[in-house]
Amino acid sequence: MHPKAEDKARYILCSKDKQKAYEEVMSGELDNKEIAVCSDETVQTLLDEHKKAARTVGVQGTPTLVVNGALVAGANFAQIDRLLNSHEETK
Repeated sequence: MHPKAEDKARYILCSKDKQKAYEEVMSGELDNKEIAVCSDETVQTLLDEHKKAARTVGVQGTPTLVVNGALVAGANFAQIDRLLNSHEETK
């Protein structure tokens, strides 16, 4: 994981508007900024559970997404779009 991955995940989980926070993180908007995060124990528990699940299935980096059953390593937006669009075409 890159050095700020956990802080970015915590930022998303701590945010009231998680979709907006996710978009900020994924767009790189926070890459060169100090990331303010909460100290909510529930968030830490969720992060620990996610890390354990990721290790169990062999995920070694962030972001790693599963889109329509396909593993997408990294922020490969072109691949994500193809997978989402191909799923729409089969409906």
